[in-house]
Amino acid sequence: MCPQSFARNQKGSIVIITGLAAFAFLLFAGIAMDTSRAYYLQSRLQQAADAAVLACAAEYQHSEKPQHSIAVGNRYFQANDPVQERASPAPSVTFFLRDGDPACRMEDAPEMPATLTRVAGFSLLRPAVTATAVVAIGHSTAEVVFVLDETGSMRGNIGALKSGMRGAIAALEELPRVEKHLAASAIGYSEGVRHHAPLVQDQALHRVG
Repeated sequence: MCPQSFARNQKGSIVIITGLAAFAFLLFAGIAMDTSRAYYLQSRLQQAADAAVLACAAEYQHSEKPQHSIAVGNRYFQANDPVQERASPAPSVTFFLRDGDPACRMEDAPEMPATLTRVAGFSLLRPAVTATAVVAIGHSTAEVVFVLDETGSMRGNIGALKSGMRGAIAALEELPRVEKHLAASAIGYSEGVRHHAPLVQDQALHRVG
């Protein structure tokens, strides 16, 4: 075969093109498959981490014992952990203070073996998640508005109305964790609506005249 005829002969090129196309197809299919697996695992891990820190925070609200709260959070995570086999120990909930408030936090980034993306040099994937739950203690303000019936039908009952308001305020102040962060106001109605006072807090609540 002369050199000119060999150069024009394209019978073997289809094999090379097919091989390259098959390699590219397998690579993209592997990337899509492993990416889908990683996103699914990350979603399941996020749910498990969220459940763990919420359980930790809820337990601390009742017991105020950090170590016990951590143990409860870890049990929730282990019950929902989607990773069957781990190369390293499972993560643990950590307890810390954020701006003075107790908080529970969990971070996880397990190793997930890759499949077809190994041909591109990616042997492991590490989907990472973070979850934090803060226990707000003594910083929220309860705002209460009393709506007062001032129509003629209430004549003779104003004293009982004032007494009832004082009792309601006292009961609200005894709620756990409110710690005096309580605001109240009063709105009266008869023929129209009257705003008796703006929201007042703390000791001013007891000046219900």
